[in-house]
Amino acid sequence: MLENFTRGRIYGHIESHPGIHYSELLRDLSIGNGTLAYHLKTLERERIIRSRREGQMKLFFPRNGHAVQKTRDPLIRKIKQRTSKTRKSIMDLIATTPGLTESEIAQWLSLSKQTVNYHIREMERENKIRVEREAGNARCYLNPEGKMGDGGRVK
Repeated sequence: MLENFTRGRIYGHIESHPGIHYSELLRDLSIGNGTLAYHLKTLERERIIRSRREGQMKLFFPRNGHAVQKTRDPLIRKIKQRTSKTRKSIMDLIATTPGLTESEIAQWLSLSKQTVNYHIREMERENKIRVEREAGNARCYLNPEGKMGDGGRVK
C-alpha cells in the first residue's frame, strides 16, 4: 500500500507530525487537493491512518494510537491559540472601525472571506459581536456584554 510514492510521502509526513490537519498537509507536501484527498481516503480505508474531527479541522494520525494521546493536547492548544489570535484581530479591527463588512475585514486582515465569516458567526453566537443586516449589507459591531440575548442578531 505504501509503495506508491505519493501515498508513502503522505504517510511519512503524518507519522512524523501526528495530529497534522489537512491544510498543513496540503501546504507542506505541495500536493494537489484532489490527489491528497484520494490518498488520505485510501490510507484510512486500509486502516493505515485514522482521523479525528476537532471543530472544523480534520486531524490525521498514524494507526498505532500512541501518538494520538501524546500530541492531542498541545495540538488542540495550538489550534485554539491560532483561533484566538484571529478573533482578537477581528475584534480589534471592529473596535477601531465599527460597521465594517466581512469582506472589508477579510481585506484588512488578509484573511479569506470564509475564515472571517466562520469567526464572525461564532463570535456572534457567543454574543461578542453583533451583525446588523440591511439592504444586502451586513455590518459588524462589538456587542457590549450582556446587552443581546438572541445571539447578537439585529433583524
